[in-house]
Amino acid sequence: MPLACRILVVALLLLTGLGTTAPADDKPFLRPGERVLFLGDSNTNAGHYIVYLEAWLTKHHPTEHYELLNLGLPSETSSGLSEPAHPFPRPTVHERLDRALDKVKPQVVIACYGMNDGIYYPPSPERLDAYKKGMKIIADKSRAIGARTCFLTPPPFEADALRPGGKLRPAGEKEYAWFAPYEKYDDALAEFSAAVLKMDKDVDMVVDIRTPLLDFLKRKQAADAKYHLAGDGIHFNTDGHEVIARTLWSAWHLQPADPGPLPTGERLNLHSQRQTLLHNAWLVHVGHKRPDMPKGEPLDTAQGKAAELLKKIDGTP
Repeated sequence: MPLACRILVVALLLLTGLGTTAPADDKPFLRPGERVLFLGDSNTNAGHYIVYLEAWLTKHHPTEHYELLNLGLPSETSSGLSEPAHPFPRPTVHERLDRALDKVKPQVVIACYGMNDGIYYPPSPERLDAYKKGMKIIADKSRAIGARTCFLTPPPFEADALRPGGKLRPAGEKEYAWFAPYEKYDDALAEFSAAVLKMDKDVDMVVDIRTPLLDFLKRKQAADAKYHLAGDGIHFNTDGHEVIARTLWSAWHLQPADPGPLPTGERLNLHSQRQTLLHNAWLVHVGHKRPDMPKGEPLDTAQGKAAELLKKIDGTP
């Protein structure tokens, strides 16, 4: 992303605090020494926004320790729903939530669901209700162990990216799926986002990532009509991950207010290696029912290697 565009994104996020509900004080939401658990679907599983947050925290707070653990799982839902044409029953976070909370023992839980929860069908009261109930369970169980909670609104579904391929289906079809979604599926995600924004009494913070992503997409397409955040409509690119990372940095009142440009080169590569290593190990350690996932190393082995990578990061400009 050009520097001028990055500056504009940062400025807008800092000025607006888009859709964020939070405690009245401006204290940082994350505290040194805490273990932070990230739950979500394939976009969280990709994890670039978590890598960026870790890289900035390590750069700006080198003497403090923040443990960001990515347990995002592709295909997962909080609603427990699965479209008939999906190649396997979609995993639900509730199958592993108790184990994750027990084994990770987080002080903070971050959750971002919604993209898969409407199973790519038109909006319906039943699917919306299943989503809200599922998110409420995550909130209640996290609070029950004393963890602070932050929910992120679902990202948008970018239908225009799929129009040239003819994959979108109109209303009235018998079935829909991630590979043949309802053409206005983003209407369902808009409903889910509105529901999450109303959960400020159930969680400690709600952060709207949908609006800054849509705003960023609009600005990029004004300069390049062929630009897409998500080429398949679902999985956003690294620009999208950066928008989310900057949105969270601002909403969480992390310091400095502007974290600056993303780390590049070897430093970013080391953070990415470290996050991937821990991500795969923790997924295996907690357990899940999603097939075709990488086989992680034993947790103690992965943690030892992650510590060595952190030492390398400390010595990397």
